Amino acid sequence: MRPTISDGDAEINRYIGQKIRLRRQDVGLTQSGLSSFLGITFQQLQKYESGKNRVSASTLYKIAQVLGVEMNFFLEGFGTSKLNDSSKAVYTADAASEISSAQLSEYFDNIRNVVTKRKLFELTRAIASK
Repeated sequence: MRPTISDGDAEINRYIGQKIRLRRQDVGLTQSGLSSFLGITFQQLQKYESGKNRVSASTLYKIAQVLGVEMNFFLEGFGTSKLNDSSKAVYTADAASEISSAQLSEYFDNIRNVVTKRKLFELTRAIASK
């Protein structure tokens, strides 16, 4: 007999899936891209993101590594966060603060095109001054 998922289990599975989706989109990865890094099908990733399938701890650890967050990122706010009409977790400034200055600096240093680097710098400065 196959065990059933209780309402509480389904809720946390959906919440974790939504956090995966939000972070994946924030870093600019497609479902195909992330699933390729993880060695799973994009259909499986869709099931994780929708909460239809539970993410194992080892897979969640790999996802955290690829997306550049700590494992606790996926549980932060659970129980206190509300879901909006489009069934996405409310995205707060706390989640955005997960990007560290060190990570940003490393990514910026990896840009080889001088013109692109200069324009990105100018854009960042303009956004920061608002």
